[in-house]
Amino acid sequence: MFKPKKTCPPRRRKDLNQPATVGDFQELADGIAEIVVTKDEFKDFTRKAFQTFATKDDLKSLATKQEMTQYKSEILDSNDKLSKKLDKILTEQTAIGGNVDEYRGEVKNLKKRVERLESHAGI
Repeated sequence: MFKPKKTCPPRRRKDLNQPATVGDFQELADGIAEIVVTKDEFKDFTRKAFQTFATKDDLKSLATKQEMTQYKSEILDSNDKLSKKLDKILTEQTAIGGNVDEYRGEVKNLKKRVERLESHAGI
């Protein structure tokens, strides 16, 4: 992977009123050469980047935001239908539970009556 080179070496303190020398320019060029990317380094980075990162063509097969929103809407709609069915089932189950309690009372009453009849008949 591309790694930036070192930063420029610290500048020497110099009287800025004096004219620049060839040595000053050479020092500046050396400092720039250390931090600037060469064409070959940039080409190498670009080649590696295209192997690592996705291109626009790679991403064309993925769903768009609009498609994902529509899909989410379909899921939520189906969940609404399931919620309504579940609510209906729970309501019916509660009603059935009430009926069962009523039938239990009737069965207990019938059992008592049968026991009395059996005891009366001597069975």
